[in-house]
Amino acid sequence: MGRVGGATTKIVFALLPLSCFVTTDGNLWRDIAAGVDGSQAQSPERRAPAGDAVGLLLDGTPLADGAPRPPDPATDAQAGPFACTSLAPLPLKTAGGLYAVWALSPAEVWVVGESGTTWRGAAAGWTSIPTPTTMELRGVWGSSAGAVWAVGKVGTILSFNGGKWTSVASGAGKTHIYAVWGSSDQDIWAAGSKGTILHFNGKSWSGVASPVTSTLYGLWGSGPADVWAVGASGTVLHHDGAKWSAVYTPTKRALRAVWGSSSQDVWAAGDHDDNHYDYPLALHFDGKAWKQVKLGFKGSLLGLWAGSGGEVWAAGYGRWGEGLLYHHDGSKWHDRSPGGQALWAVRGASGKVWAVGESGAAWGCP
Repeated sequence: MGRVGGATTKIVFALLPLSCFVTTDGNLWRDIAAGVDGSQAQSPERRAPAGDAVGLLLDGTPLADGAPRPPDPATDAQAGPFACTSLAPLPLKTAGGLYAVWALSPAEVWVVGESGTTWRGAAAGWTSIPTPTTMELRGVWGSSAGAVWAVGKVGTILSFNGGKWTSVASGAGKTHIYAVWGSSDQDIWAAGSKGTILHFNGKSWSGVASPVTSTLYGLWGSGPADVWAVGASGTVLHHDGAKWSAVYTPTKRALRAVWGSSSQDVWAAGDHDDNHYDYPLALHFDGKAWKQVKLGFKGSLLGLWAGSGGEVWAAGYGRWGEGLLYHHDGSKWHDRSPGGQALWAVRGASGKVWAVGESGAAWGCP
């Protein structure tokens, strides 16, 4: 799968299963080709045709059809650069797969994965928190330390109230749930197989009419009236606060994740590029339409987190299944790959970053 993310209008990155990246400084997008540690290998076959909303580097040069985007005072003041440039193993004693990570702060981090596994990272260290399920957990999201949600296989939804996890009726039967995201405690969405969409209104979960039967893998929104879901066969859905509608995209390949910085800056990522199998698929939404974007270096990316000031971390795996982790410091990419198993997810908060993956792989800032 691939992911796309961004935390502010100044920085959004897109990635897909075969590592490629694009970034913005809040004004303009530029293609970040294979250039790990700053080398920018922008070969002709990697560049999109004119007018194709290509990704950009951070030098302020606009696309042929790109217009400068004004700065956003509300987000420009967010946390600054990362405090670490390399990661160390986390003391999570598990051999099972870890598939999602969420961080509110360095003192409140959650990791979920195989066999109902959940780990909580706090100031005192990491603790395994028992759950009432043995199902595989695939997504985690929370609004505070006492309001965390985890979703997974066979309709599993768990709620953490600050003390313990409890099972919550989802009404989804045996449907697998792959993603969870919310704008508040009273407005939370979950999505999964067969086009299933669920909504939590602060009291209970219920099914919502979906215009598709395709599996949905990713959720993100800029607010309660602007929520996106992506999935198999190039599926993209949008919720306008009243209903979900299917939106045209120029691909039929699976999209595994969606993230953005605003309603005019949204990215989706997933399987291979339609024309270049070795490279990931990426789409960008500019507030009007989704356009396919050609990206740079190889490898498969499964997780992404973007902060302010051009800081980005991207996780995935290489040709032989080895874990990959890349860091963009605002001017160039650095290979921070710790080795070991494939990495499924990465998240950052307050200058720290965490990445998790196969066979208990878990890394964080020392």
